[in-house]
Amino acid sequence: MWYIMQADNEARIIVGFKDKSNAGEYLENLKNKNLLSILEDVKVNEGDVFFLETGTVHAIGAGMVVAEIQQTSDITYRIYDFDRVDAQGTSRELHVDLALDAINYDKIDTYKKYDKRLNQSNVIVDCPYFTTNFIPLEGKEVISKTGKSFTVYMCVEGKFEIECDAATFSYKKGDTVLIPAALKQFNLNGKASVLEIYIS
Repeated sequence: MWYIMQADNEARIIVGFKDKSNAGEYLENLKNKNLLSILEDVKVNEGDVFFLETGTVHAIGAGMVVAEIQQTSDITYRIYDFDRVDAQGTSRELHVDLALDAINYDKIDTYKKYDKRLNQSNVIVDCPYFTTNFIPLEGKEVISKTGKSFTVYMCVEGKFEIECDAATFSYKKGDTVLIPAALKQFNLNGKASVLEIYIS
């Protein structure tokens, strides 16, 4: 999942195909250096969210800061590297053949709409691997957890504090904190936009 924290005027991402495709069309356009013509190119704005399911071709362009939430994986297939080379003229390894069976060639709607009710956990993504909520915080919110999962808070705008057991911890935009499952009661306090992530 990508949450766009900051984006320049023309910042863009690639997410999936413009239209339903197939391995043959993909390989032909890759060979002819025309792959970008069949991929979905999307202009992004601050606060936009995109959910990239397994197999979705994706790339982040210039001019943005992205908060990425994902299930840990040690597999990434690089299918195109924009013809870039390093200082020695060497290009990075591509995984064209390995990716053939992994790519989802369907047209996919990756953009996620979500509520922004004040001082509440608004669900953005709830999938088998994680849940991500959006909290527009103004003042204090009392948090009660079940103890079944840790909770991660990412500050994507403003500043906030976590208050627990007579202690206070402060966070600002760009900060991330992991709350252990054993801590079931605490408060969020401040003026901020916060992502709340936990295992479903």
